[in-house]
Amino acid sequence: MAGIVIRRLGHNVQVLEQYPSDIRQEVGAGITAGPFAQDFFSKYDLVKEPYSIPSPGFQILDKELNVKRARKQPMQMSTWNVLHYRLRANFDGFKSEFCESPILPASQGEGSVKAGAKVTNLVEKDGKVLVEYQDILDGGKEHIVKCDLVIAADGASSTIRQKLLPGIQRTYSGYLGWRGYVDEKELSENTKALLDPKVTAFDYKDGYAIG
Repeated sequence: MAGIVIRRLGHNVQVLEQYPSDIRQEVGAGITAGPFAQDFFSKYDLVKEPYSIPSPGFQILDKELNVKRARKQPMQMSTWNVLHYRLRANFDGFKSEFCESPILPASQGEGSVKAGAKVTNLVEKDGKVLVEYQDILDGGKEHIVKCDLVIAADGASSTIRQKLLPGIQRTYSGYLGWRGYVDEKELSENTKALLDPKVTAFDYKDGYAIG
């Protein structure tokens, strides 16, 4: 998202992505496209195709699968892959099964994504930031990129965070999350009628399941 905005302002952007491929494996991870995401896409998305499906609300089931609580709250549901590839389409014109016809503006800064780039260090020098990374697709060959601005978005095991804030350590949050998915054709008609198109949860002692 940041890369799209900065490119549209006329600046050059390079994304260094540690994952070794431009293709991400779909793992069935659902996500709500909330108001901020909807506002972003309304401003910057040039692909005129849906990126989400509407859900009329939220329901909680009991052990007998009866609806014990419900709330009408229109939501837009999507998946991580749909949003990821839509953003790639708008950032660098990447084509995928989720977006086969990307559209880029006629005038903006240059942009690229380098897969397999493992950032190892940051150095400030002469008003610039030098980003050091290893090309894990080329035997770990080392490279340096000179930047005016660096945005660190490298996840929970962030190398950059450890460099800038070494005193902050990851600790157990007190809960675990599990995720699984079932092909829709394997569900019974009764199950599909119960779940679709609402967001559905079942709560139990010390936890809950949501789908």
